[in-house]
Amino acid sequence: SIDANGGIQRNQPCENGGVTSYSAGRQANWEVDVWGRIEAGQQAAIEGARVAEADYLFSQYSIAAAVAQSYFLVIEADQQIEVAQGIVDALTEIRRIVRLRYRYGFASAYDVSLTESDLATSVDTLQTAKSGKLEALRALEALLGRYPGADLETPNALSIVPKSPGAGLPSELLQRRPDIIAAERNIAAAINNRKVAEAARLPSFRLTSTLGTASTDLGNILDPVNIAWTLAANILAPIFDNGGRDAQVDIADADVQATVALYADAAIKAFSEVETALDRGVFLRRRRTALEVATKETENALRLSNLQYKEGEIDLIDLLSVQQRLFGAQSNLLALKRAQLNQYLEISLALGGDWRENASAQPNDQATK
Repeated sequence: SIDANGGIQRNQPCENGGVTSYSAGRQANWEVDVWGRIEAGQQAAIEGARVAEADYLFSQYSIAAAVAQSYFLVIEADQQIEVAQGIVDALTEIRRIVRLRYRYGFASAYDVSLTESDLATSVDTLQTAKSGKLEALRALEALLGRYPGADLETPNALSIVPKSPGAGLPSELLQRRPDIIAAERNIAAAINNRKVAEAARLPSFRLTSTLGTASTDLGNILDPVNIAWTLAANILAPIFDNGGRDAQVDIADADVQATVALYADAAIKAFSEVETALDRGVFLRRRRTALEVATKETENALRLSNLQYKEGEIDLIDLLSVQQRLFGAQSNLLALKRAQLNQYLEISLALGGDWRENASAQPNDQATK
């Protein structure tokens, strides 16, 4: 380190005239890092900065995932509105038919009331879906730092779910995860801090050099006659501190052990998140296959039920029951599609980013598991 200094001093006796003196100088200090204490401290600070950088990156990933999930929720809410509106339109038509049949004596007042009740319930479901979309829009806009005016434009269909990772992906992919990087750098910082604590028990060597001038006349302060320099070396060796430095080493050792344990926890957590996300992907694909079949067959059943009701072969309650089944199947299928997209985000976060450049096989239930 290099420092500059300057000063002015006035000595004034009680009776005679005083003297004003001026001084200026520079001082250089250099510690010989014999035991690597300074270098270890510097490296610990660098590792601490890398930890902060990894934490910042993890925050970016988390925010991006939250925005994507809110985005998918808005799109799903919009599609749920379409489904609910379709049910309202269908029940409105059924009500028209029931009223017409009731007028000519082919339906009872019970049928009319039942139709009116189901239609009112479907209208309530539609309004709930519209309210849900507005809430999802405002939440998304808030995440984006925009005024929550619920006027953000989004597509009206969910994205196609990308393929899940196949078999053979190396576990080294997890080393890209920001939390794993932060945990690893914390170990490096703790090890360097231990080196600092250990070196503190050893002697330190310092060189000091000063170059200065002093004069009673400001105009002569730079006169070579008034300039003087000194060069000094000193050694500082600890003798007795009542165990303070040894305690600092013990603390540093405990910090190293703690960071190693935290790294192990982070690694186990990473593997657990990958396995959980893969399991969820397997079961979501199976559920989607089942729901797609259920939706298709229920649509066909509703078409046949409408024909049978018009011919008087089934009761109104049977028709309405099939109608509600279709609504439930369509709504559940939309929610599951969004769940699959969220699962893709989860596996991406769990693996620390994109894995497709390492993919070597098409996914299937057994291979993915």
